[in-house]
Amino acid sequence: MNDIVDYSAFSKEELDEIQKVNNDRIKDLEKDIFLLERNLQQYGPVGLIESKFDISNSRHRSMSNHNSRRLKNRKDSSNDDELTSFLKDEIDNYTHRLKETAKLTGVNIENIERHVIVLDESQCIKQFHLELQILDRKVLVTYKLQEALSFEEADTTRNKLIWFEVKFTEDINNVIGDEVTKAVENVAIHSTFSLLKSYIQWLNLQEITLDRFLKTYPENVITSVNERRNCCLTIKSTKPNRPVFHLEWGRKVVVDRVDADIKLEVDAPEEVLALDSKHILESSPKIFYGMLEKLGPEKAIESLILLVATDGKGA
Repeated sequence: MNDIVDYSAFSKEELDEIQKVNNDRIKDLEKDIFLLERNLQQYGPVGLIESKFDISNSRHRSMSNHNSRRLKNRKDSSNDDELTSFLKDEIDNYTHRLKETAKLTGVNIENIERHVIVLDESQCIKQFHLELQILDRKVLVTYKLQEALSFEEADTTRNKLIWFEVKFTEDINNVIGDEVTKAVENVAIHSTFSLLKSYIQWLNLQEITLDRFLKTYPENVITSVNERRNCCLTIKSTKPNRPVFHLEWGRKVVVDRVDADIKLEVDAPEEVLALDSKHILESSPKIFYGMLEKLGPEKAIESLILLVATDGKGA
């Protein structure tokens, strides 16, 4: 049974000191509550563990002159050390993964925001917003991570991505959304970032190359966009009765990256086809695809433009 304290036996100075200690204690508790609420909202259950250490250190500082003996006699130091070690390992692991992802894919993570949107006895769902810098483009990535809090089933997965979205100056979801979804389902973060980076590289190469062709060969190159939103080039001679070459510059996903997918069609007058006894025009797409594989899109297309512009004499 607790002893009842008779405060009438204390002097005014002693009562003032007790009141001061109590006021300080109330302020500490208010800070603790604020810290718990903030960390719970931002980090979920792990935030409570993190708060435990912050609160413990805060209390140790504010109460050291009054309760140093009690703190020295605490019995849970081994548990604290174990939790501290666990959190440090987890932080180191995720930090390493982010650094490796940025290093391997060339994606810079400029800002991360995280919020807990669902928290109950069985799960914690966190939503993350990432601002990425890929080459000279800004990309926004939002995803939800589900953390299981109960492990009744042996095959329960502790963490899994349950929703993923990419936002860009154009809707990447309509371009490589299916491939990104597959990568996310496999928790393949490197693959996801690789898809984003290679798509932007493909887009940049196309924009720069087409702009140069239009400025360098204005009389021979016309560009347009078809119903599949692919860029199309019409390569033609300034002379009449010459073949016209139509290029569709699309894209394809190979493993975890976006590559150029270029198709060529030839439109020639009947009289020109009649003179083509060796069927060179008919086989020109196959020849061009060989050039693509060997030279890449920019050099292969420019070689074709030069052939057309010089009436078959080349550069």
